[in-house]
Amino acid sequence: MEFPTPVEAATKVRVAPASFDDHFGQPRLFWLSLSPVEREHVIAAYTFELSKVYEQTVKERALTVLANIDAAPCAEVATGLGLPAPEPGASAHADVTPSPALSQTGATWPTTGRVVGIVADATSDLDAVRHVRDAARRAGLLPLLVAPTGEPLAEDLAVRRTRPRRSRPGPRSAKPARPWQERARRPVGRGPGGGAGR
Repeated sequence: MEFPTPVEAATKVRVAPASFDDHFGQPRLFWLSLSPVEREHVIAAYTFELSKVYEQTVKERALTVLANIDAAPCAEVATGLGLPAPEPGASAHADVTPSPALSQTGATWPTTGRVVGIVADATSDLDAVRHVRDAARRAGLLPLLVAPTGEPLAEDLAVRRTRPRRSRPGPRSAKPARPWQERARRPVGRGPGGGAGR
């Protein structure tokens, strides 16, 4: 257990620093440090995820948070949702200096050891597949042959991953409900004592 301890011209106490109240400085720093294409990705992700939300109040709260970070992403996401962009709070838009270290663009990154997928099937030009595979190996990459089935395309072209292939065009049929899902759909009645019956 700690007790207040007198020190020179001050008192030792358990309190949070003033920066603890800064809820938007760090995300604003992140946003301002991104490249234009990265910002577009963030806006698209926010718009996509919030478009799946049913509660209007949840969307509005998320837009309020974005407004306190920066007006630009808030306006873009609000437009995608068909909602008005809210005004930022009084303490929003902290004065921060962008950091290039937070962006993944504008720099070179090592490619040695990275996995590269080569999508092919029995109708593909196998000589071209070999050419791409060998070029990837010379560059220090790890080529991974992806095909509809696990059957090798040739003696020297082993399939490492398979990709799903739909049997016929058109929308997928709805899956039948599981037994526990059927039980969950049944209405719940009232028991003799006033409780819920089955």
